[in-house]
Amino acid sequence: MLLSPLFLSIILFVKQNNHTLYTSKIFKATVLLFFLLSLAYSSISILAHYKITERGATEFFLSNDDVKYWDWYHWQYGIKMRAYETVTPYLREIGLKREDIVLSIVEYSPNISLYLMFQKGYTSLYQSKNKYKGTD
Repeated sequence: MLLSPLFLSIILFVKQNNHTLYTSKIFKATVLLFFLLSLAYSSISILAHYKITERGATEFFLSNDDVKYWDWYHWQYGIKMRAYETVTPYLREIGLKREDIVLSIVEYSPNISLYLMFQKGYTSLYQSKNKYKGTD
């Protein structure tokens, strides 16, 4: 949030140039309200990432686009990545040890699937799609 450094600069400016305003109760209440709202916005944003929020609070502090993004993010994670969280016992059952090297083909970020599987290995994130089709 870019407003916090800007707001801090304004507070310092007021302190240096208008000490009466700086010491007034209205100014202090405004500053406190701003920081409380900033804290609430930050908290709601973090909780939205982990899908722990109530709908009303999320929609009050976040834009409609942000709410839609986090809804899509959780839907997409459930479709593409959630299965990796529970696959470790199956891998051990079929004989793969933690030290065995695996190749994770579908990867959207470096090593997320390997981390969720608690497995060593390689991913195809930085590989060209042409290499899989047999052309260089």
